[in-house]
Amino acid sequence: EEEEQRRKEEEDARRRAEDEVAKAAAAEAKKAREAEKKLIKKERQRLRGLAAGEEGQQRLLSEDDTEKLCQSLDLQQLQQVSDKAAQAAGSDARAQLLAAAVAELQQREKDEVRHKEEKRKEAEAALKDMAKRDHAKRVAAMREWTDDELRMLDKAVKKFPMGTPKRWEQVAAYVRTRTLDEVLLMVKEHQGASSTRMKAQEDWKGAAKKRADVASEADTRDSAFTDVQVNLAGQAAASLGPGSNGTSSNSTPNSKRSSTAGTQSAAAAAVNGTSTSAATSSTSNG
Repeated sequence: EEEEQRRKEEEDARRRAEDEVAKAAAAEAKKAREAEKKLIKKERQRLRGLAAGEEGQQRLLSEDDTEKLCQSLDLQQLQQVSDKAAQAAGSDARAQLLAAAVAELQQREKDEVRHKEEKRKEAEAALKDMAKRDHAKRVAAMREWTDDELRMLDKAVKKFPMGTPKRWEQVAAYVRTRTLDEVLLMVKEHQGASSTRMKAQEDWKGAAKKRADVASEADTRDSAFTDVQVNLAGQAAASLGPGSNGTSSNSTPNSKRSSTAGTQSAAAAAVNGTSTSAATSSTSNG
């Protein structure tokens, strides 16, 4: 028990010592941060004064660019820019130096953005490659599809188009011999062919909706086929009256239909008259 108590006291003492060291380190770090903040504030004021130029003269650097340097540069960079600007000979040389510092900062920001974009693309490509390899692995492990199963899958995909509620569940139920995961794997494996087929179908539907081209002059006629000459003979020609010569011709679109109707009535009357005469003659002979 005494040994256990001693170990416990030693462990507590060690922990207290570690806590004291940690507290002292945190206090020193805080002091260092506060001191750095004061130095940064001082260097920013110094840089603002150098950018403002001499009293009564034009600014050597705009306020926006000056604040951009003050907020973007760390303590060491601020000191370097301020020291170089202070040592420059003349206002022109100082203005050029400050402008160069702004250009360098802008280029560095562009490089950082480009670097982040490259990293993002690399990570995205790695994820795609990983997904592709995983997909290929799962397809290789899957039992080979038969021709009948592929035909059923093709029918199901067309039977349940995009927008169908629980589409892939219904497709899997239609195929029956494959699980939902297997159906999704196979559709993804052959999605290029499916896309081509769907595009062909959409092209055909679009073409079917187009107005048919005019195939002949008859498709664009404004009037009916009533502007033709009707040649009659016998009683039909006689019923039209003298001067007709058994020919009926129309000159205006409005008279075409009425003349044709009259011609048809006369022809019908002639046929009826002929039939009646034939019947009377047959009766007389009887």
